[in-house]
Amino acid sequence: MLKFLRKILSLQLKDCIKKRSEHGKNLVAVQLPNCNVCVEENKQCNCDHIIVEDRKNTSVVEGANVDVNADSSFVHAVINMVGMLIGLGQLSTPYAVEKGGWASAFLLVGLGVMCAYTSHILGKCLEKNPNLASYVDIGNQAFGSKGRCIVATFIYMEIFMALVSYTISLHDNLIIVFLGTHLKLKLAMLSTSQILTLVAILIALPSLWIRDMSSISFLSTGGILMSLLIFMCVAVTAIFGDVQANNHSIPALKLHNIPSISGLYVFGYGGHIVFPDLYKSMKNPSKFTKVYYMSPFN
Repeated sequence: MLKFLRKILSLQLKDCIKKRSEHGKNLVAVQLPNCNVCVEENKQCNCDHIIVEDRKNTSVVEGANVDVNADSSFVHAVINMVGMLIGLGQLSTPYAVEKGGWASAFLLVGLGVMCAYTSHILGKCLEKNPNLASYVDIGNQAFGSKGRCIVATFIYMEIFMALVSYTISLHDNLIIVFLGTHLKLKLAMLSTSQILTLVAILIALPSLWIRDMSSISFLSTGGILMSLLIFMCVAVTAIFGDVQANNHSIPALKLHNIPSISGLYVFGYGGHIVFPDLYKSMKNPSKFTKVYYMSPFN
């Protein structure tokens, strides 16, 4: 009977030692030279400068900073950025060049260089602190709660004004496309153009629930193709459509119009607001700067 109890106790002791040894592999003790005195005197060291780290817990904490939804490739990021930039600037830039003169195009190039540099700085900020996910977080990190409120106010105002601009443009163009169409709603006193605008907004509304940037890239591809189609239609009409310019010439520069057209040029780079989301969605965020440099050439 005693032998049987001894065997059980020895097995339990071996299991206990095995568990402690496995747990000890996950613990790293960093001991400074001053602790040698405690070791030599066989005393328990209670020094404050002993650092014990749990490898498993550390790996879990580090893994928490990784974005689970970061599944967008380099190509997807380029497509999304090209779709954003070409969609915003294609319609406003020709009008700005006409009003400001050919030389005002250098302002567009200068703003593009500035936007490229700020996007590079933005990528560095997000790389340095993985917990940052938006301009609001960057404002909070740099200037505290007041900076967070100020940045959030400007960001949301920009988004709202951009949506208003797109809605106005959508309304004006739908009237031309569906010229002669008459629609009426019995429950609402809306004109035909207002009904068409409302229908277009409702069609685009489900895209708000798409959170995967790789899926949004397919929508961006459609936007790029539509922009190229518009450009080709204008070019073909100008070349083969016997369009008369009526001796309309664009001057080299109109200084008095520069303040007004600057907003149109800046609007072409309004996609800068989504850059943090593009960065966070990339599998390899280190290529974010290359994405922006590649976008204007596409």
